[in-house]
Amino acid sequence: MHSVTSECEIFRGALAKIFIDPIIERVTTIFDESVDHFEQRDDSVLVTFAKSKAIKKYDFLIAGHGIRSKIRAAMLNTSAEEHLLSKGVHVAYFTIKTELLQGGQLTKWYNTTNRPAIFLRPDPDPAGRTRGNLMLITTDRELETRQKLHEAIRNGNESYMKLMEEQFYDAG
Repeated sequence: MHSVTSECEIFRGALAKIFIDPIIERVTTIFDESVDHFEQRDDSVLVTFAKSKAIKKYDFLIAGHGIRSKIRAAMLNTSAEEHLLSKGVHVAYFTIKTELLQGGQLTKWYNTTNRPAIFLRPDPDPAGRTRGNLMLITTDRELETRQKLHEAIRNGNESYMKLMEEQFYDAG
């Protein structure tokens, strides 16, 4: 897939499938759970899970927590947010289950003078979908909005989506 930023793009879901398909039957994989704590030992790792509170021993731990990874923070001996530096750019990525570009292969881009931007991009799925991006840039003078966005991110996807919807309500 060609995109605004690259000649070749692999969507996150497709990349996950590339990694998981060859190992799913041969390796213990755990979904819909998160790691509360882990302890590295000489020959294994002891993992305590957040939801189930189960403690299990594994040969190794692979985690995909994203930008605020608790695993990365523990490895770096920092908090999950200490290694982040906000530049005031917030983006929401989503998929629309309708093909809105009438078969076009070019991204549609809309931005206004008060800095929000909306992207609609083609999706390679044969069922006909559209990828969307909402981008909001806050300046150092807009600390209240930036703080609301950071708080919404900490509170989870639903909170972030609701706030982005409010921010883009009258964008065009």
